[in-house]
Amino acid sequence: GRADAFDRLIDPKNRVAKGITIPEGLWRSEIYTRLSKGTGIPVADYEKAEKSSDLKLPDEAEGDLEGWLFPSTYEFEKGTSAVEQLNQMITMTTDQLTEAGVARKDWERTLTVASIVEGESGAADRGKVARVIENRLEDVDGPTVGMLNMDSTVHYVFQERGKAGTTDEMRNSDSPYNTYKVKGLPPGPINSPGLEALKAAAKPAPGDWLYFVTIDKNG
Repeated sequence: GRADAFDRLIDPKNRVAKGITIPEGLWRSEIYTRLSKGTGIPVADYEKAEKSSDLKLPDEAEGDLEGWLFPSTYEFEKGTSAVEQLNQMITMTTDQLTEAGVARKDWERTLTVASIVEGESGAADRGKVARVIENRLEDVDGPTVGMLNMDSTVHYVFQERGKAGTTDEMRNSDSPYNTYKVKGLPPGPINSPGLEALKAAAKPAPGDWLYFVTIDKNG
């Protein structure tokens, strides 16, 4: 009867892979590590899944999965393959973009801006950071001459966490993601942005700021 069914449900043997939480702002390499830890599927399988013909990545992404794996808590049923897991996360991204009112033609650009907002601002004033990004892009004669000068994009190039700021050497990188050298937006997202960052990128706060100061918890 019902009680048996309930007992079966709460029996850990029958549980799906327990909730795997993917926080906002992770690189896909970091996401694979977390997924692997939660599911027991090797990281290499997620890397292989990127090239699978079963991967449902929108054409807008141009084959690059970075930014398209939505940060959330996932409950994958036992036996869900790496490709299927990534597909669920991609679907979450497209659902959230649609919900935020972003037109499909703007998906990739919005994700890219949102990822920089996520990388730069953490929880504070995302709408204003998004506006700074747009203002710098527009103001090609301004103090940053159309360059974003964002440390988060340089950290992405070097895949290094926990370093505040960037060195002269890092800012000299020839990577297309180096926004200290390349004008405009990087070629794609630099992490997986969450819903608040997406909303900020979709509708930046009005203002004419070109700068923001990041204040850590110590002020």
